[in-house]
Amino acid sequence: MKIALIVEGPSDKRFFEKLYEQFYRHTQFEVFVRPAGGKPRIFNKAQHHFHSCIYGEGADHVIFIVDIDQSTEVNTLAKFKINGDPSKYSVHVVIRELEAWFLADGNCLSKVLDTLYQPSGYTDKIQNPKEKLQMMFKKKFGYILTEMEMVDKIIEHFSLDSASQYNNSARKFKDKLSEFLLQGSPA
Repeated sequence: MKIALIVEGPSDKRFFEKLYEQFYRHTQFEVFVRPAGGKPRIFNKAQHHFHSCIYGEGADHVIFIVDIDQSTEVNTLAKFKINGDPSKYSVHVVIRELEAWFLADGNCLSKVLDTLYQPSGYTDKIQNPKEKLQMMFKKKFGYILTEMEMVDKIIEHFSLDSASQYNNSARKFKDKLSEFLLQGSPA
């Protein structure tokens, strides 16, 4: 099965490609990741991305991955207007940015920061996860890292299993991937 992930930008693309390489490349799935060019384009060009991936690149399923700054998925899901077989696409909402997933993996951040770190609760409730993570990295490295630098440091130690314990959207994404693996096709 061939799965396309449509993400917002280049740092998301790098993260999901490396996540696939590390944990899912030995499965029955071939995954490719395409950046949409920002949040507005992931919505405005959803139909184009869907058709390009399904008909142009032979994907069996397209997963749109978008982050939001509020704690509800309803408004975000309503923005996707796709004319196509609904069994061939799904939308996954990352609550409060991908950095909330990073903050949910205590083992990963402990290794990257060389200090013990444990999430104090569900990280999808943190108001500004990117800012919090940047400040943690600034304390460790003496400067604020770019999104790409953060992804590069995090992905080497990141565990979706660990992050899913303290982040609901990471858990839902992991569950969706597990569903694909168990059933052999998307639901």
